[in-house]
Amino acid sequence: MKITDVRTAVVEASYGWTFIRVYTDEELLGLGESFLAPGLMGIIRDLKPLLVGEDPRNVDKL
Repeated sequence: MKITDVRTAVVEASYGWTFIRVYTDEELLGLGESFLAPGLMGIIRDLKPLLVGEDPRNVDKL
């Protein structure tokens, strides 16, 4: 199993939430959430090339 894509969505409510989806080649989907923080979208964008192609089950390495 390999990570194929990492996507984000920002939801504005009483404060901002960032949802992160991690897609795999076996059609499994991981979902995470975070508070909206300065620079968070840039960090996720910069990490994406490092994550794509990796095994999502190897949490300690990632």
